Amino acid sequence: MKGWAGAKRSSLGGETTTKQVVLMGTFPPPVHGMAAANQAVQERLVAVGWIVHRLNTSPQTLNRTVMARLGRFPMVLRAWLYLINFYLKKENRRATTYIALSGGWGQLYDLISVFLCKLMGMHIVMHHHSFFYLDNYRILSNCVFKVAGKGADHVVLCNKMREALKIRYQVQKVLVLSNVVLFPIAEQFIPRVELRTIGFLSNITYEKGGDVVIKLARAIKKRKMPLKVIVAGPCHDEQLKFELLKAGNEGIIQWMGAVYGNNKAKFWAEIDAFIFPTQYENEAEPLVLWEALAAAVPILAYSRGCISEQIADAAGIAIPIEDDFIEVVLPILESWVQNHEFYRTLAASTRKYYAGVAECHASSWKEFERLLLNN
Repeated sequence: MKGWAGAKRSSLGGETTTKQVVLMGTFPPPVHGMAAANQAVQERLVAVGWIVHRLNTSPQTLNRTVMARLGRFPMVLRAWLYLINFYLKKENRRATTYIALSGGWGQLYDLISVFLCKLMGMHIVMHHHSFFYLDNYRILSNCVFKVAGKGADHVVLCNKMREALKIRYQVQKVLVLSNVVLFPIAEQFIPRVELRTIGFLSNITYEKGGDVVIKLARAIKKRKMPLKVIVAGPCHDEQLKFELLKAGNEGIIQWMGAVYGNNKAKFWAEIDAFIFPTQYENEAEPLVLWEALAAAVPILAYSRGCISEQIADAAGIAIPIEDDFIEVVLPILESWVQNHEFYRTLAASTRKYYAGVAECHASSWKEFERLLLNN
């Protein structure tokens, strides 16, 4: 829990307001999409002069067992005590609490956090990173929103997310802030000329499609397609890890393990298409897809959450979740391998599409700051 110096004051509507906010949610480590997004929000706010009080409620593992969830309690309890102490200082009573909402049972913690904020009269901004409670109505989620009240502001990642939130929970004050705003576009990228290598990058689980990637790689080898398959990311499931190592030893895939910094840049430089057969129920707007688009890498992914909106028609293909991923993808890959001109055009349009989306969404950051200022 930390505050940063360098506070500035902002004048909106003639009133001077201290730029101060409490950020409550998961932060790295461990690294996953929501934690990375929260970290990016923190860094960008600090860079433009906000005082940021970070309340990290992250578990020490990506394991989602009951014990792992209960293991968050000490972190969350410290955050609640900090919130109460923060509010007791008179000068903090107009500050906003930003809560990165959990996707599942973690909302029990969020419910108490929201209740405390309401009790103390703090303005609440909730950032949504999951489709779990948007694909289907959840009583717990509805309780969180009812306690937050009509005065709370909500931040979502795409238009589909906004409409689902409004329809299922009658929430009205919703801002779309795509993850593309939080991560700067890469200035350098390698123009793609032909399809030779496909890649997959994730915290590798069955839900994220790790087993599907292995099966796809085996099907590619069986068809004798001239394609290399590179897999990157950590895997903590022992059975799936065994399957990855076995496939690697057989020359079916190349598994790089966890990649950061230069190794991650090397991964993006080496691949020509990105596959993402995710079946993860919380999937919303994966950061890894923006990274692929920025690197001019076309995408083949299951259409979960915001993914169809992310890819559109210019950057790859979003595959209906009820379809067999391998049966759909194999002929597409074959056509890209055979038609170099079509593939080059697609890769070039992928980069242009990303740049256009990033520019289009740039103004939403200022709206986000206005929500935090509660003006």
